[in-house]
Amino acid sequence: MLLQLVYYECPMLCGLVSRAMLDAARALGLKIGTDVAIVIVSIDPKEDPGLAYRKKQNYVALSGRKEQAGGWHLLTGEEQNIRRLAEATGFQYKWVERIQQYSH
Repeated sequence: MLLQLVYYECPMLCGLVSRAMLDAARALGLKIGTDVAIVIVSIDPKEDPGLAYRKKQNYVALSGRKEQAGGWHLLTGEEQNIRRLAEATGFQYKWVERIQQYSH
């Protein structure tokens, strides 16, 4: 499993890192859903499953392998569960009110 914590509407690097993860899996010859699952979790509790679904469709299209769609898991959640996952993985983030973005 490849795990990435992001926020889907990140204006900086989250999308770039997600695409790099896809490129790395491809370069290693890994089949998503068979050899590896890609799990991307939003750190923003305001982001909803509809947004995650649209992002998943985008990544599946970028992969060029619709048959591997079942290996992509783009998730959202409640703040307490997101924080627990972030703490368990050592991922640090915080909301910066001044710029209305997450620092991560």
